[in-house]
Amino acid sequence: MGQEIKQSQIDELEIQNKKRNLVTLTAVIFGIVAGYYVYSNTKAKKSQFYKYMLGGGLVFGLGYRLFTMEKATRRKEAIKKTKATLEQGDYKPAVALVDSSALPTTVVDLGETNTNTTKPDRPQPLNPNVKKPLMILK
Repeated sequence: MGQEIKQSQIDELEIQNKKRNLVTLTAVIFGIVAGYYVYSNTKAKKSQFYKYMLGGGLVFGLGYRLFTMEKATRRKEAIKKTKATLEQGDYKPAVALVDSSALPTTVVDLGETNTNTTKPDRPQPLNPNVKKPLMILK
């Protein structure tokens, strides 16, 4: 059930991003129309026709896009985070059955030990060639 809820949250956030893209396109078209209206009502030269239209499209389209940038980045981060939790999964580890006969009972020494029984007067520097004693539980 949790995965369905997370997937619906992802779908909802993606729909909101698609709506933002659609509104941005609509604002660009509105800006182009507004640029044409300004061009036709002024005494501008014909060479400035595209400047008015592109300028209007950029002002309205990019203006809306920049206005909604913060919410869109939060949505994108939430989508990434939710997808990561979906991919990770909600697995709970199973309880391991412990058999009392499988517990370690004895210790076996497998490594080389120092046969010196007397304690040296000065501490000896560590020699990297001497192996440390290894032990295994049996």
